[in-house]
Amino acid sequence: MTALRLRITEELLAAVGECDRHIPIETLDMGSLLLGVVQDCVLRWSLTGRQYDLVAEDDRLIDLQLRLYGLENGGDRS
Repeated sequence: MTALRLRITEELLAAVGECDRHIPIETLDMGSLLLGVVQDCVLRWSLTGRQYDLVAEDDRLIDLQLRLYGLENGGDRS
């Protein structure tokens, strides 16, 4: 989990660096929150018998979270 959170944080740091405005949230905090979104999605998917498209739901929620941070979605997240 630590390695994944750090990888997410590195990507966010790069995105913030490309952004032309000040983002008042620490990238480590953003990484933790995004990891929470992914964990929540996987847990709900598992508990509901895998009844929805996990990738589509995760993409939708990650895109929303990035917009809330003031960052635009872009690039490959794989």
